[in-house]
Amino acid sequence: MAEYLSHPIVIVDYDPQWPVLYAEEQQHLLDVLGALVLRIEHIGSTAVPGLAAKPIIDISVAVRDRAEVTPYIGALAELGYQEVLHRAGLERRRFSKGPYNEGTHQVHVTDYGTDTWAEPILFRDYLRAHPAVARAYADVKRAAAAQHQRDITRYRDEKTSFIVQVMALAEPGN
Repeated sequence: MAEYLSHPIVIVDYDPQWPVLYAEEQQHLLDVLGALVLRIEHIGSTAVPGLAAKPIIDISVAVRDRAEVTPYIGALAELGYQEVLHRAGLERRRFSKGPYNEGTHQVHVTDYGTDTWAEPILFRDYLRAHPAVARAYADVKRAAAAQHQRDITRYRDEKTSFIVQVMALAEPGN
């Protein structure tokens, strides 16, 4: 099922403020979620120095069981987050500050130790360690954004083969 945004997808040059914005939001989330949080990480393209990105800070929050976040939905709403309902089968809960994929921040609540928790961190770390691959990824994202404009589903699909190739390289032992 296609998801369409109200505005075209925009990829901007890296902004050195992104880690600062993450650190500020990390503290707000820790203040609200407290001991529920096992780990919290800045993920996505804004977490890779020098990488062009959609200007949305992605944050991964690891918990024992993502259902445990339910009592905190009101407190997250006070921070400006709304839960984004998505197709069944995704092993995460997503919250967006502002419209989904158009706001300023997205929080991905996952069960600690799962692939859903680990893979975005592995991808981020590989891009951080391989700037040429990060530059190639920026080119893929810019082309996908230009081609698919408001269709976030096709934009994501366009990036998939590149991500799969990078993840194969990033796997330990490769």
